[in-house]
Amino acid sequence: MSTFAAIYDFEGQLEAAFKEFLEDAELTASDPDDVAFQKVRPRVEVVFQVGPATDQNLYRTFDNIFRHQIYTGTLGLRVITNARTDSETANHKTYRAKVRNQMQKARQSIEMTNLKLLYLTPQASTPSIKPEDGVEESELQFSVTFGILPAAWPATEEEA
Repeated sequence: MSTFAAIYDFEGQLEAAFKEFLEDAELTASDPDDVAFQKVRPRVEVVFQVGPATDQNLYRTFDNIFRHQIYTGTLGLRVITNARTDSETANHKTYRAKVRNQMQKARQSIEMTNLKLLYLTPQASTPSIKPEDGVEESELQFSVTFGILPAAWPATEEEA
């Protein structure tokens, strides 16, 4: 059981779970606001944005409120590598492919205390080269559907 505040911190829980999942595959993952990682390359920056809840599967909590249990969102993974040189012709493409391959395993592999990843669907990707910064970037987007686990809800006001 968790508090309502812990349950509803969707961004924190999902970003942490995806970062850990990528790091377990020996990919460097970070928060885009983490100053210590801004110069690390190659790396993946992980950002989750909550979308709308669905009207399916409302859950009645101890306080007799029906709460949404299924939500959607967008996961953005910014893959950042050094810009190509003559000796690094496939650096960015290879790292991006490793990230895409790993993400195919996410739904079956990621486990969280309060949430369950239901669907993870690849969407658009946007590559760019920023020679002034010496980097290549690709923004990989995924649509996400996740649910709050029934066991996560507090059972009493004291636990909430």
